[in-house]
Formats: sequence, C-alpha cells, structure tokens
Amino acid sequence: MYMENDLTPLKKKILSLSALAEEAVYDSVRAFNFRDRDLAGQIIEKDREIDRLEVDVEEDCIKQFNTQQLSPEALRYVVVVLKINNNLERVGDLAANIAMRAIEFSEHPHTPIIFDFTAMAEYVKDMLRQCLDALINSDSKQAYEVRKADDEVDRLHRDVYRIVAQAIENDPAKTHIFLQYISISRYFERIGDLATNIAEDIIYLVEGRITRHQRSS
Repeated sequence: MYMENDLTPLKKKILSLSALAEEAVYDSVRAFNFRDRDLAGQIIEKDREIDRLEVDVEEDCIKQFNTQQLSPEALRYVVVVLKINNNLERVGDLAANIAMRAIEFSEHPHTPIIFDFTAMAEYVKDMLRQCLDALINSDSKQAYEVRKADDEVDRLHRDVYRIVAQAIENDPAKTHIFLQYISISRYFERIGDLATNIAEDIIYLVEGRITRHQRSS
C-alpha cells in the first residue's frame, strides 16, 4: 500500500466527512417528503458539523504539506483528499439548502407533492457511497460507475422541468411553490456533479489519469 502510516488519521477523517454528507443527503429528502421541520433543522445543524470537519481535514492536509517528506504517491493522496474535502463540504451545503426548502414546504401542508425526489436522492446517495467504497478500496472501476450514474440524475432533473411546467399550467396560483421543485432538483443534480468530481479524483489517485473532460456519453 503506497499510503504512509501517518496519513491514516487523514483517511479516517475524510471517510467520516463522507459518511456525514451521505447521511445529510438521505435525510434531506425525508425532511421534504414528510415536511419534517425538526429533521430539517437537524440537517442544517449537521452542515455546521460538516463545515467544522472540513476545516479540520484541510488543516491536516496543510500540515502534511509543511512538515512531511512525502513520497510522490502520498503527495498525490493528500492533494486528492484536499479536493474531495471541498466537494463534500459543498454537498453538505446543498443538503442544508434542501432542508431549508423542506421547512418552507411545511408551511403549505395541503399542497400536493408533484414530484417524488426519492429516486433522485437514492442515486446521489449511492454515488457518494460508491465514492467512499472506491476510496477505501482504491477501486477506480467503482469510480467509473459513479460517472455513469450521473446520467440518470441528469435525466430525472430534466423530468422535473417538464412536470413543473405542467403543474404551473394547471394551477398558476401556486407557481411560486412549484418553482421550488426546480431549486431542489438543481441541488440534487449538483450533488450528483460533486460526486462525479470526487469519483474523477479517485480515478486520478488510483490510475494517475485526469478524466475530468472525458465524461461518459
């Protein structure tokens, strides 16, 4: 294993951060579906925990740069962790944004839900989980699968636009409510993009290849 022993605590922290971000995404769709203000509040608080851990990981990475004589492989690992760290913090922000929309929707208990985000949330949650597994196992094959899954998230995102347009046409008085669906869909779509970024960083870590501009068709 190329990773030096003193990088193990850094690995544990980035895995903890990944698990927190994945949990926040899972809870965000539950908060929306059930219009659960309490759960939404917990997600927003969890985002603060994610922010604190993100800073901790960044400081550890900087210490590695400043105090260690790293091998080329270990240096690449620290660089990748720093990038993954930033992407996971943004995932937490987006989950918190969804939670805030859930709080807004809780004020309209009789407005029907026109789109079930469960499938979309499952895709991005599974993408984050696959990234976690790919990082643990140094498995670039699994990281490539994450990139493919992003296509399904994009497809669902397009479906939301169509459904929202129809809902507005049928009930224009609720336009301001229906437009929130597009915001939520964008948040999930963006989480999918961030998971894809993480997967591409893992491919670079394992294979030494940059694949950012070679997305699957």
